[in-house]
Amino acid sequence: MCSYCSRALYITLPGWRGQTLITNATFPNGMQSAAPCGGIGLTQNMSAWPIDGPGAIAIQPGWFAGNMQTEFFINIGFGEDPETFDVPLVAPFRVYGPSNRPFPGTFCLPDIFLPDGKRPRDGDYATIQVIQVHQTGNAAHNCVGIVFTNDDDEIPGINPHDCFNSAHIMLEPLSDIVAGEGVSIGIKARIWGLWETIMGYLWHFEGLWW
Repeated sequence: MCSYCSRALYITLPGWRGQTLITNATFPNGMQSAAPCGGIGLTQNMSAWPIDGPGAIAIQPGWFAGNMQTEFFINIGFGEDPETFDVPLVAPFRVYGPSNRPFPGTFCLPDIFLPDGKRPRDGDYATIQVIQVHQTGNAAHNCVGIVFTNDDDEIPGINPHDCFNSAHIMLEPLSDIVAGEGVSIGIKARIWGLWETIMGYLWHFEGLWW
């Protein structure tokens, strides 16, 4: 039985390197407590990622008892088995739930492009690292292995079945929290499961996220 599954994060799209929901003598606090990829090394689980974008990431946040907010950092390391993940793929952001109970569902970022100046070749490898930092300071780590391609037939389409946003989960870029500035659609971006809402939100913050 997974004793820490409620606080583990799940990458539902495009998928993760491997199963990280294990607690044992090596990982007494759970595999996801181990940086950089939740105790999982390089695997054969690779997902196709478009060189020219956009790609999508869907996440089910983990939860610590009493926490109604959490922060996410999504980075990328280039190469088959990168040693560092020092390139942000999106700007850091905070996720809010409606209460201090477990987060109700998932959120999806459907319009992710590679950072400026980063253009891999067809067939190159990389790893996307997702870090979730709870209010307690505990962090969960998970990774996605990707292979870049120019072939649209190799890339799964982004659709509302796989990339959707659950009601009552809210996002806010950390840059706005630090600056104390509001955003055009409210202090927090409310994600009500509407594709148009999240697309408009990401477009508005294009300069911050990419």
